[in-house]
Amino acid sequence: MDSLDGATTYLPAGTGEVSTSAASTDGAKLALGSGSNGPTCVWTIAGNQEPSLLLKLPGHEGGTQALAFCGMSALASIGASDCLLLVQSLGGPGSMLISLSAPLPSMQLTLACSLGGEEISVGGPDGLLSWRVELKPAAQSGSFH
Repeated sequence: MDSLDGATTYLPAGTGEVSTSAASTDGAKLALGSGSNGPTCVWTIAGNQEPSLLLKLPGHEGGTQALAFCGMSALASIGASDCLLLVQSLGGPGSMLISLSAPLPSMQLTLACSLGGEEISVGGPDGLLSWRVELKPAAQSGSFH
């Protein structure tokens, strides 16, 4: 590819600079994490329509280090300073499915979820940590296996 086609579009993160991004597997959503304490913004980017802000999810203290879509209905994130792993429903703000603060060591650099969202992995200087998860509706909490 010699050049990019199309117009440039500006999509802001919650506050501050964009520190990380993730696209959904169907290409219809784009999540932008903030390098500050701001929220994570999830945008609808499908088709030839103008991008629209779908929702803002709580961010992380000290910024968001990495994002990954877990299937089509959830978004995982890890914090740069708070070292939390969060999995939030895309059904609306405040729909926390999983919050794991231990045993994540600091400086987790990467995050990945399986296509169906049943496995979450984080990686950093100490290697890879991986969990089988069961994501339940927002009324219930998720669980790690």
